[in-house]
Amino acid sequence: MATYGDPVRRRVHALQLEINAALLMTTTAEDFIAQVRRGEIPEKAAGNIARIRDCLHEVLAALPAAVT
Repeated sequence: MATYGDPVRRRVHALQLEINAALLMTTTAEDFIAQVRRGEIPEKAAGNIARIRDCLHEVLAALPAAVT
């Protein structure tokens, strides 16, 4: 988020990241809930989780330059 009310200084003072839960799942929400209710451990979307980790690493690596 850019500094509000100070357009001259475009400094970042907050960072908000949102990850859609559907990216972490391999089934629909209804199937996920049913599996959990049956005591099963749902499968993780390992490929998507790896991609999200890579993206987070890139964002965090770029953060110092955005904050200064």
